[in-house]
Amino acid sequence: MFELKRNLISSILQTSILLYCTILSTFVYQTIGGYIYANNNLMDKLTFTKPCPEDDYRFHNATGNFLCVVPTAKLCFKLCQKFGCTEWYYMSFIPSGSNEIKDYHRCRCFPEYRFCFYNAVPRRYRNFD
Repeated sequence: MFELKRNLISSILQTSILLYCTILSTFVYQTIGGYIYANNNLMDKLTFTKPCPEDDYRFHNATGNFLCVVPTAKLCFKLCQKFGCTEWYYMSFIPSGSNEIKDYHRCRCFPEYRFCFYNAVPRRYRNFD
């Protein structure tokens, strides 16, 4: 009887793990793979500038990027919330309330999933050092 219960639990766990991996793979493909495939030249058309609070960091509707770098994660999250992105991206290494100044980080609102991203801008996409 104990062996039967253990086998049943093991079978359920294996199925759950397989289902989780399938859902995760689908999500990653949709947000990263599919986006890159459909918009492979989208980043090449963007240029990020120094912070510009006077222009409200210039939101770019087509991509969801703020075209001026945003100095802190806390400010980024406030900007995202104005556009309906109320969830901080769960894989971000920087907490949403961080006031640490980052000179080369961009902010992006991804409205389909209501996620707010904050990550470094590669040199080739900036017009400053």
